[in-house]
Amino acid sequence: MIKTTRENLELRKSDIPWSTIPEAFQDAIRITRGLGCKYIWIDSLCIIQDDEQDWARESGKMAETYSASYLNIAATEYADPMPWRQYGSQKLLKERSRLEGTSIGGESIIEPARIPVTYDGRNMDVLVRQAPFIAHDDILGKDHGLEIGASPTCWVSPLFRRAWVFQERLLAPRTIFFHHEETVWECRSRINCECGEVDGARLDDDELPNDRQTSLREGLVALDEAGSDAQDMFDLWLDIIQGYSLLELSKESDRLAALSGLASRLSHQFQSTYVAGLWKEDLARSLLWSREPWQITTPSEYYTPSWSWISGRHFSYLVTSNIRYDYVQDHNFAVDSRFQALEIDCAPRSARDPFGRVESGTLKLCGALVMVTIHTAVGGSKMRLAPNLLEHDGDENPFRDDYGQAHSCHTATVDEVFCLLVGEASRTSINEDAHSLALVISRQPSGVYQRLGLLALPKRKRWFDDAAVIEVSLT
Repeated sequence: MIKTTRENLELRKSDIPWSTIPEAFQDAIRITRGLGCKYIWIDSLCIIQDDEQDWARESGKMAETYSASYLNIAATEYADPMPWRQYGSQKLLKERSRLEGTSIGGESIIEPARIPVTYDGRNMDVLVRQAPFIAHDDILGKDHGLEIGASPTCWVSPLFRRAWVFQERLLAPRTIFFHHEETVWECRSRINCECGEVDGARLDDDELPNDRQTSLREGLVALDEAGSDAQDMFDLWLDIIQGYSLLELSKESDRLAALSGLASRLSHQFQSTYVAGLWKEDLARSLLWSREPWQITTPSEYYTPSWSWISGRHFSYLVTSNIRYDYVQDHNFAVDSRFQALEIDCAPRSARDPFGRVESGTLKLCGALVMVTIHTAVGGSKMRLAPNLLEHDGDENPFRDDYGQAHSCHTATVDEVFCLLVGEASRTSINEDAHSLALVISRQPSGVYQRLGLLALPKRKRWFDDAAVIEVSLT
């Protein structure tokens, strides 16, 4: 990957030899010139890659960079930063043929169908694409069941796995996707492909929810309409985080930075305060995330507040962790009258990117607090019975652990674990299906608390009825 560094910055300003530019970038430059545009933005060239301050400054301007662009060029085949998963040509403009080594169901190779015809006295073959649905499904977020060797279908288009691309697609006014099979156009009003099968202007509403990005893009467009308010944005943000959390980064420390452009735009549009991936004005709901699947992981190598959905993310590239807001998103939710956010202190790592990586983050909360005991199958005298169970006054209830068997790396030496009630949620007005939603937190030797997970307690279990209202500082 060609890039700009502090060492070669002056050389980059004077000359970049054409032969050193990757084929995909060369094609992007040809397209830009063909459209009559004078400038092109390529992250690896326009940002000094080993300069943290330049990274922070440019990351903080991503909302402006992509929102004000004329066209976003998306190379769906090219953009895989993982070298062991790169394959095929790296060009955007190329002759289409079979997908090398690609099979459906482990059987037939995808090659153009050859239809013999006679034209002007000559015999020839007309080549017909047999699998345009691959591009359609990738754009629309569907599973097309195609495999490359033993690899899953999602590896066909690496671009759609990249976290940095997520906000680019949402913010850009229009994007053209150069896919294996065909070119696809997406803008604020429609999606179109070359063969005409995907036409966003003709799709029925019940077909669109399969495409998370299209739905989110439509949601952002709707926020610009008269009558939209901050609550509409907060609702959409829960969807945004659930989709974004599945995507990959070569550096997990960029998790907030890669979303900072979108956060910046929404913060200014709705005059709302952003804190480490959450919204201050919707803090109660924002805190009630859970992580699925609940894999064993280790603490992050960089600072993350335990109360934010970015906490504890230290996975391999082959593991994804889906952040869920199902208890507050699909239910009627009400904040408990005893819960309050008394103080929020969250400092960005760089003043140049106030929506990016954070240096510190403390919440001072007040609410109904009960002491519980964690039971787990992983070693230690206090860790008995089944995993992921909390006990209070002899009653047990499972909880959603932030770290899989997190107790082995976080709570093996912690004696004091508590549940802080945040609110109540129910799918219907029937009280029997209501749940009390509480943060599972542990008190550290310093006296501050850290989050361990989320408890959804059936309302009939009245753990919090007589609970004391206590102030806690959560880091």
